[in-house]
Amino acid sequence: TFWVAMKKKKWASLSPEIRATIEKVNEEWIEKTGKAWDQMDAEGIEFAKAKGHQFIQLNAQEDERWGKAVLPVRDQFVADSKKKGLPGEEALQFCLDWLNKNP
Repeated sequence: TFWVAMKKKKWASLSPEIRATIEKVNEEWIEKTGKAWDQMDAEGIEFAKAKGHQFIQLNAQEDERWGKAVLPVRDQFVADSKKKGLPGEEALQFCLDWLNKNP
């Protein structure tokens, strides 16, 4: 996982024109960056396979078991976000919705 972030106070200090420029560049580069990451992932997987490593897709039971195992981490993220006044629950739901649509 990778992201670029800016402190909220710094963002608020930027002029509307600069913010609009950053948002425009972000929109342009979202797809380009995603494709580059996908390509790097594919190359990394092929490299690992060439070295004899295996990739195992979890079956439904094991996937569910791992999903339950990470619930405390998710709950802690939401709790920590809430303490900071951040929308952790909404962020988590956004990610879960995306994962459900993109298995």
